[in-house]
Amino acid sequence: MNQENSIEELIYLFSKLPGLGPRSARRIVLYLLEDRQHRIELLANSLKNTASSIVECKDCFNLSTKSPCYICGNEKRDHTIIAVVETVADLWALDRSENYNGLFHVLGSNLNAHNGYKPEDLRLGQLSERAKKHNIQEIIIATNSTLDGQTTAFYITEFFKNSNIKITRLANGMPMGGELDYLDSGTVAAALNLRQVF
Repeated sequence: MNQENSIEELIYLFSKLPGLGPRSARRIVLYLLEDRQHRIELLANSLKNTASSIVECKDCFNLSTKSPCYICGNEKRDHTIIAVVETVADLWALDRSENYNGLFHVLGSNLNAHNGYKPEDLRLGQLSERAKKHNIQEIIIATNSTLDGQTTAFYITEFFKNSNIKITRLANGMPMGGELDYLDSGTVAAALNLRQVF
């Protein structure tokens, strides 16, 4: 592969990252090439190290360097409450708010027939096992305020309707159509503080 093709391939790969298009990708690649000995080598080494050291937490499905992750292994956290989120990005957004001290459970997706996600893809069996193991008192449904997120929230509520677990849902602060990872910490904190029974 010649140099021009290598550069074009790098631009193409960066353009596929969320929030980046071809123009932003081109600017990033040019920035990296200005000091390729340091910038590209550091980035390549970091990507390689991350790829080989990151694992999925066996309990909550967070991404971390160990399993259980730093959240599940923290005895200072409240182990009687679990926030159920769609993705790891959503978990990180809630944790960044510094207003929640319980556990998490990453569904991995939401109910979306168009993309082929079905109820059995939601890891609710694992959530049910954790609820029994830790004597969970409350499940906070923290799915996104999209149509698929709302559908998923209703399904989770039905799944746990015969349990003695309090089911709550994030409240004000989450705009309809909004996604956790794009909200500021104050908005996420308000949504957590004003959650209601679902």
